[in-house]
Amino acid sequence: MTRLISIFNGNIVLNKVHFRFHEWLKEYNLLYGFKNSLIIPGVRQKKRVRLILESAWFSGFTDAEGGFYASLTKNNKLKFLQPNSSDHYRLRMKFYITQKNELRFLKKVIFLIHEQYLNKTGASLQFNLLSKSKPKPFNEDRYISTFKSNINRLEISTEKYILIILDYFQKYPLQGKKKIVFNRWKRIFYNKNLLKNKNLKSEKAFIRFQKLVQAVQLK
Repeated sequence: MTRLISIFNGNIVLNKVHFRFHEWLKEYNLLYGFKNSLIIPGVRQKKRVRLILESAWFSGFTDAEGGFYASLTKNNKLKFLQPNSSDHYRLRMKFYITQKNELRFLKKVIFLIHEQYLNKTGASLQFNLLSKSKPKPFNEDRYISTFKSNINRLEISTEKYILIILDYFQKYPLQGKKKIVFNRWKRIFYNKNLLKNKNLKSEKAFIRFQKLVQAVQLK
């Protein structure tokens, strides 16, 4: 049991999990006669680990809690034209996480992805060199919606951030069932521009693309 505690100790990010671990540890100490709930034999309860995108933690979390979505809907104003048809389609893609009582965590996730984008492109440095005014603070709230009391969803559909997400999971691959969905989602993203080229489009290619999108929706 102490080995299991030492594995969790200091490796927890979410508030709710940290609270459950604290309560579990308190019951353990009561059972074995330790009065201080923050102490186990030879080990003190450590602070929560800081969320970063330079480890596989977020990959494991996404396997359990994250999701990938894609849709192809008729929209005669823009985007893809179906071969041999006058129908136009719009492709939507997003990465999402839904959590209860973890708004701060969701804000941290999108902030880190934004930060990775700035570091990768040098956008913040470039902005400072070209602009006399200070850059506007990043607004995490625009990517987060509230469904019910204390239930929030982070949705990322901006292409520049999707590229950061793709890079992350390339470096830290998913290991569970989400890996199949992610690979399909990745194929959709990297093949979407081919459908804009009339010379490369065909009815069979469009049908294959539709089926790929539908396969992501089913998971």
